[in-house]
Amino acid sequence: MKDVDVVIILSGLYSKNKNLIEQEIDMARKLEKPIVIIRPYGMENVPGRIEDAASEVVGWNTSCIVDSVRESLEADDDME
Repeated sequence: MKDVDVVIILSGLYSKNKNLIEQEIDMARKLEKPIVIIRPYGMENVPGRIEDAASEVVGWNTSCIVDSVRESLEADDDME
């Protein structure tokens, strides 16, 4: 994970992979990586634990996902 610029998490996988996703969130925070959470298609709710960790939460729409990754990268560049 240290080589990635942005961590993307599909929130729909949280219920079946809670421990793994929480480990990924913890590692992303430790490495100071932005986290983009993608809501399941047609759903609005995201588990609070992962929503709180997110830099951004977006729907299942290609342009929204791409825009949020770009914005996360720009925000990360501004912090350096």
